[in-house]
Amino acid sequence: MARSSIEKIAVIGGGSTYTPELMDGFIQNEEQLQVDEIALYDIDEDRLNIVGGMAQRMVRYAELDTKVTLNTDRPRAIDGAKFVLSSMRVGQKGREVYLPANHNNAL
Repeated sequence: MARSSIEKIAVIGGGSTYTPELMDGFIQNEEQLQVDEIALYDIDEDRLNIVGGMAQRMVRYAELDTKVTLNTDRPRAIDGAKFVLSSMRVGQKGREVYLPANHNNAL
């Protein structure tokens, strides 16, 4: 099978605890898909630095040529991306999310 290549993938919510698992998927499938850059974006800079730093170390340890960039500027993160992935939680951990009564429970 020919190896595919993607110039850039952006991940909205790159500070998510699911990001290392996503990175592992790219590492495990590197023979089939080469990604030049994975741009991680998050509004929480502290989480982004922790999780993104781990993602950078994972890629370096796997000896991939993929560049992992960390961004708090969404337009910069998605600029030039061929794909944009979303990994966001609506609401906060430990809280229930309710629809307002005026929606009559209709989805």
